[in-house]
Amino acid sequence: DFSGGPLQGLPVDDASFIDLKDSHAGFSTTLDLADGRSVSRLVANRARNEIDGSGFGSESEREEWKLESSWFWPSCARVEQRSTVFYHREEESFRNTAPFDPSQVPTQRRDIDSFGFEHRLEFSARTFVSASMRRDATDQLDDATTWAVSLAHILPSGARIHANYGTGVTNPTFFEQFGFVPGSFVGNPQLNVEKSAGYDIGIELPLSHAASLDLTYFHADLEDEIVSLFPSITHLDGESKRRGMELAWRWNPVAGVSLSGHYTYLDADEPAGEEVKRPRHSGGLVISGRGRGGKLKVGAAISYQGAQLDNDFRNFFTTFAAERTELAGYTLVNLNASFKLTDTVEVHARVENLLDEDYEESIGYATPGAAVFAGIRIDI
Repeated sequence: DFSGGPLQGLPVDDASFIDLKDSHAGFSTTLDLADGRSVSRLVANRARNEIDGSGFGSESEREEWKLESSWFWPSCARVEQRSTVFYHREEESFRNTAPFDPSQVPTQRRDIDSFGFEHRLEFSARTFVSASMRRDATDQLDDATTWAVSLAHILPSGARIHANYGTGVTNPTFFEQFGFVPGSFVGNPQLNVEKSAGYDIGIELPLSHAASLDLTYFHADLEDEIVSLFPSITHLDGESKRRGMELAWRWNPVAGVSLSGHYTYLDADEPAGEEVKRPRHSGGLVISGRGRGGKLKVGAAISYQGAQLDNDFRNFFTTFAAERTELAGYTLVNLNASFKLTDTVEVHARVENLLDEDYEESIGYATPGAAVFAGIRIDI
């Protein structure tokens, strides 16, 4: 609601509508040669999307062809190698079926040609190295070259150190560039690609034959981030930075029982301050077990999402900008179980949000309470 009334900035029911039609088709084929050392794969896909909404609409199509070929080198001095090259062609089109602005070009087209390679090395099953490069040539956006390297090494103690570094780009969607919704959104034809660079480094420690601990530090910088600026969209000036630590662990105390968990600390900032939708603390715990000769499976999952900021438009006509409001953290508990009656028949059930937690992921949008689901699966 942007009427300025008591529900300003909150989701409301009204008479607007949207009809969406999606169709997808594709195929893939694989060719093995030289006793499996040469593996080539061809993939083709076509997708069509139609949107008909209250006062707006669009049609889009996407075709892609991808040819990938890998070569597994003969083993030499306990070194294993694999090389992969690929070519990727994408053809996209977009048409406003109800343009409202004379500056809009009803039909837009974007072709992307990408090629690249990857090489993987394995030394004595203890050291693993990979490097990759990709080049994207786009007729309506800047060309981009991205690359990545990774390293993992198992120490004599059994500990594994691992590190990764990579760059990436994200293209704006056609709707972000050329879409139009009367009174609420106008596309920005001047948009270009987002750019990112990031790395992580960590160590995995075996605590016993049945337990391990993995600690990782990560850091990523994002430039030219695409952000909403009512009623359009633009690039954010400056860099957005995300860094933090992640702790993951697993433990198998007895046969048939598995426990795993993780905790993430995230510090995410942009030039305007703390980023929205980025909780500083999050984590989870998963417990699973098997019994009755593997026929019975039970499990429980506990997930925690800490407090986070969200865009708040309730005072939009006072400030003419989104304020930032904190959403409270929450904990969800889910249960699941299944039992095989026969080799082909299985019954299963699950409980979601067992504690009936009342929480919001976005301001004004309700989330489901406690729910129970049950079913039967038959393998034919």
